[in-house]
Amino acid sequence: MAAGMAALGLAGSRQMLERLALERTTLAGREMIRHATLGAYPEPLLQFLEGVFGQAGYEEALQALCRMGAQSGCDLLAGAVGVLLAWIENAPGGTT
Repeated sequence: MAAGMAALGLAGSRQMLERLALERTTLAGREMIRHATLGAYPEPLLQFLEGVFGQAGYEEALQALCRMGAQSGCDLLAGAVGVLLAWIENAPGGTT
């Protein structure tokens, strides 16, 4: 979620990302965060987001995303939903 917030330029996201990567995740999680800061995301996550924005069906992508790792895919999904909600709330005319 922090990587997505940083990509959207949301306030405080860079500091949150650095703290998360160092203190609150596993080695695998740190690698995923590092790749995300470079703009590299897992294909199932990208396919899910494409589906959410109407470029394809999202059901299969959602299932593929949730099958990633023991819980990594579901964690990515939760983060993506959090970022989407933050993006909506911070968009002009967004809801809070």
